[in-house]
Amino acid sequence: SSSSSCFSSCHKGRARNLCWTPCSPGMASSGRPHRGWNPPLALGLLLSSAWQPRAAGFKLIGAGYPKTGLASLDVALRELGFNPYRMGHRDRLDPAGHHADLQKWLAILNSNSLELLDSFADELIIRGYDVILDVPMDVTEFTLRLVNKFPTAKVILTEHPDSAVWFNSYRIHMQDFKISSARISPRPEIMMGKTVHALRQVHEAVCQKKFGLPEFPTAEDADRYIASYEQHNRDIVAQVPKDRLLEFDAHQGWTPLCSFLKLPEPNTKFPWLNSLDYTKAHLEATQHYNFMFCIFFFGIIGTFVVTMAVEVYKKWKSATKVWEEKSNV
Repeated sequence: SSSSSCFSSCHKGRARNLCWTPCSPGMASSGRPHRGWNPPLALGLLLSSAWQPRAAGFKLIGAGYPKTGLASLDVALRELGFNPYRMGHRDRLDPAGHHADLQKWLAILNSNSLELLDSFADELIIRGYDVILDVPMDVTEFTLRLVNKFPTAKVILTEHPDSAVWFNSYRIHMQDFKISSARISPRPEIMMGKTVHALRQVHEAVCQKKFGLPEFPTAEDADRYIASYEQHNRDIVAQVPKDRLLEFDAHQGWTPLCSFLKLPEPNTKFPWLNSLDYTKAHLEATQHYNFMFCIFFFGIIGTFVVTMAVEVYKKWKSATKVWEEKSNV
């Protein structure tokens, strides 16, 4: 029939995926097979793809807190050939599944068992990821669970050289996130975006796991946050085998990272993303945008209210004048 299909192989980079592509109407009606169509070969490719062994587990686990160079590490690892998974960022293999992932993480965080974490880690590996980093790997028990589950995985603990500076950067970052995930926002993609609000719920649940820390810290929360951050780092260093652990400061660049991974250093500059200056600038731009929107929005409402008040006053004066004239007759 004209709706018949032909089997072909698709190539993307080094990976081969098998797919179905529709025949042209002319080819289907003629009954002639697609050029290059080889049923035995196609069947062999399909079977070999179905039985291809999966990766044994994560190759790397990122154990650092947010704002310790994780974005830079993410880009660096991609340049070295890895495929990292970051909870708060869209799934490059399945963008539509981002919200579903957040719901799974929320269930994991609200569960008293770590079995859900094990299952989801296995799912991520099947989906093609070989690295996991960022929130909620800052929950110590999650990191150590995966370290034990994947005994061949190496662990990279990103650290900031100054805990007080780290907290200030994190505090500003979360202020920015608070504005960018507000339920009432001038931007419809935020106001109506269920994914943004799900991400906010995950962050709140992570903070509850970390001794009930506030999701959006202020300067008064510095001691508690720094204590949590430093305790996490100490626990990771104490419990991860030395030959599997790299304590990494992104300012160190390629050398310690590539030496740890036994890979050659790229000829490019080590990526440096999301610096404190960038975060401050983004926060200020967001605050300015929201401020100008409020002026514009409430300005329109104010103008309308004043205009209506003037019209009502005019009608009242006119009615009063007519009533006075009738009273004097």
